[in-house]
Amino acid sequence: MNPDFGKIAWIVIIACSLVGFLVCSQYINKRKQKSTGNTTKLPPSSPSSQELPPITAALCLVVQASVFIDLKNKHPNALEDNRLSCSDVKMLIDYSSHFLCIRREEVPLIEEDLEIIRKEITDDSDQEVYIRIHISNGQNIIGKEVPYILKRDLPSDGQRIIQRYFCLKNLSGLEQFNHI
Repeated sequence: MNPDFGKIAWIVIIACSLVGFLVCSQYINKRKQKSTGNTTKLPPSSPSSQELPPITAALCLVVQASVFIDLKNKHPNALEDNRLSCSDVKMLIDYSSHFLCIRREEVPLIEEDLEIIRKEITDDSDQEVYIRIHISNGQNIIGKEVPYILKRDLPSDGQRIIQRYFCLKNLSGLEQFNHI
């Protein structure tokens, strides 16, 4: 037997023992942490622990003129002050034939396809009315495609400001909208 072989065998045995001891101690520490509930938390910079930054959403709705007039009659100052209650926005969603919730910056691309009529919105009109409402803290409703989910996620603490409303000449240009 070679004398160097005995030294190498002892070195390998000691190295394996050290590695085994380190792995075993780490395993025992993890088990202790798991049983006491002191698991390692995700760092604050991880995407799953961050909330979305506040974003103003643009809720674009198409409703019958009669629905718009009813809202105007119910809250005459709502259109002048450009503010709606959360329940009024939910009612408009319920009565809308088309809706789209996007970032405020995307609005010009959507509105350029709409054919509008510059006329007074009357109660006896069968016209469709386009309404754009800006909703502060609306980051959770952007891209929603189901009215129930949109209403559920509508922020109750954010401002709801009517930015624009007008009669539509026809329903062309609503291809990107969600049809109800």
